[in-house]
Amino acid sequence: MKKRSLSHPVFHRPSCTGDMCGGCGIDPAITAQRAKKKAKKLQTQSKQANSSTSSPDQSFPFLLLPAELRLEIYNLCLKSSTPLLLNTKVRAQRRIVRLGYYYANEWPRQIHPSANTAPTDFLALLRTCHAIHAEATPVLYANSLHFPSTTELYLFLAQIGPRARARLTNITLRAWGHSGGYGGSTQKLANHAAFSMLIGAERLTRVELDCFIDCKGGMDGKAKPQRTLTYDGFLSQSFWRAAEYWIDWIAREKGSNALASTLVLGKMFWRSQKETESGKEKFFQVLCDLNSF
Repeated sequence: MKKRSLSHPVFHRPSCTGDMCGGCGIDPAITAQRAKKKAKKLQTQSKQANSSTSSPDQSFPFLLLPAELRLEIYNLCLKSSTPLLLNTKVRAQRRIVRLGYYYANEWPRQIHPSANTAPTDFLALLRTCHAIHAEATPVLYANSLHFPSTTELYLFLAQIGPRARARLTNITLRAWGHSGGYGGSTQKLANHAAFSMLIGAERLTRVELDCFIDCKGGMDGKAKPQRTLTYDGFLSQSFWRAAEYWIDWIAREKGSNALASTLVLGKMFWRSQKETESGKEKFFQVLCDLNSF
């Protein structure tokens, strides 16, 4: 039988010649491809062996710590010793709420840098997993939150959602939305919207009004202001117009006396120091009368 002639010499060993093997029929391209795959496989196995021996898993089992110790870590990371001022900023055509700096100065109120450490550097802790988020979120919202006006309060409540709103504990307002000036109608509408969104905030134990409330104008319908009302009575009517749904919810869920223990009238709420004590009782009495008719 006549041997098949090859167009090129074929070698399957470095020491082998074409005459020695007589043409074994092995394609050199296939041999090189197999050798390349084998070398790549050996390299991958070597890397896996080195990684398993030299660099073990360094993750810390945080959730295996006792609950008391985890809570202490959350307090160190997310608890602030000073009130947190929340301002608004337009970013990418959206108005967002971010942390600012506030210094309790006499009127006019001004914003100053603060040397105290805020919990912004540790907020990434809430994005670790669902379990840590559920444990750490109440610690974050237990801080005292100050808002420059009801507009910032409304935007903040709209962004955090109902679950986070239920964890709020302490809120302070520094300005009230009035109808005068540029954008006054929008600011005045924010009063009603902000307090309506506080419905469902079961842990909220303190709402301080450290601001002046506009008491101009009358009320529509049956609740028209009467001439016998004092300045305190008109303040009650103005506040009731904005927070009537929230006041009614507190009376139904926590009792009729819960509003007086939750709502705090700050220094800037009154025209003079003499009205602070004398007008407080009248203020809450008018609110109760308006909420009961």
